[in-house]
Amino acid sequence: MRMDNSGYMGIDKSIKVRVQIGVRKPLMRKLKIKIRGGNKEFFDVKYEKPPLFCFCCGLIMHGLKDCNEYKEEDDDAL
Repeated sequence: MRMDNSGYMGIDKSIKVRVQIGVRKPLMRKLKIKIRGGNKEFFDVKYEKPPLFCFCCGLIMHGLKDCNEYKEEDDDAL
């Protein structure tokens, strides 16, 4: 939707981008971006003020304690 196009990268070499995301898909941890020269690189994604979401499956609709995938992993460990 919107990008800070001032061309300035801070100390942490980051750029803020505002995007719309579907809530039925997991949040991305890394993003593959084509940079100058046609090369593609992976970059870590950081979310600012995210809503409640699950750290196991990445979905926004529930937290870790309510995640079926997390509970299945926990049960397998027993």
